[in-house]
Amino acid sequence: MADEEMLQVKYSSIRVLLGSAAVAVVGAICYWVPYIIGKTYCVRRHSVLNIPAGLFEKNSDDYFVYSYYAVVTVFSNLSEFFLGDIRRTFYIACFSLFFILYICFLIWISNSRIKIGLIEELNKRPVLQAPFLIITFSVVLTVLISTAPALIVTVLLVPGFLGTQAASIAVDAEVKIYAQGCDNPNYRKWQCSRLMRGDTEVARGFLIESSREWIALYSGSVSKVLSVDGLQIESIGNDLGVNKVN
Repeated sequence: MADEEMLQVKYSSIRVLLGSAAVAVVGAICYWVPYIIGKTYCVRRHSVLNIPAGLFEKNSDDYFVYSYYAVVTVFSNLSEFFLGDIRRTFYIACFSLFFILYICFLIWISNSRIKIGLIEELNKRPVLQAPFLIITFSVVLTVLISTAPALIVTVLLVPGFLGTQAASIAVDAEVKIYAQGCDNPNYRKWQCSRLMRGDTEVARGFLIESSREWIALYSGSVSKVLSVDGLQIESIGNDLGVNKVN
């Protein structure tokens, strides 16, 4: 009985150690994944719309909001996301199959009868306990080291891939709206704005991005980045009137 309790203590210690490491890894991934999704979504969106990098700086909170937009966009366009590219479909299918097999393996290895039989066998042969623990630890460590590059690449690439594809899908949908122009009253609600210098209109278009120094407008099938120095931004209302922004 004492040997069995000692073995259980050893197993419990290993589980606690692995559990602590898993919690740390999961915590890092839970922060990293949405951040990268939002970052790549923002960068890709600016790239497609030909907005120079660095003009509209974002913080971490903004990237988490963009990640929400990206996820909503993907789930709203699942058929386009999964079937838009054969390589993408193949990769998703392989990743899903690997995940299912991994879950099945965990269910099999956690079978109580397997664990009970193993413990009983080790209790009968105490001389095998130390070698078993060493071999088990070595196998687990080898598997982690062998699969770490694949896991790291997956964690790095999948969120970026998701953000990039979501931005492309979103921009394609937005450009179709922008092509209608601000003069169309049905689309004026999409943040149509104009820049005024006194009573003179400098530019108008759909608002893409804005900051204290710059504004990006989409008009005439192209995006324009303009300085707001000395200009007044007005939003064009649905009734052809204007609402002053600043």
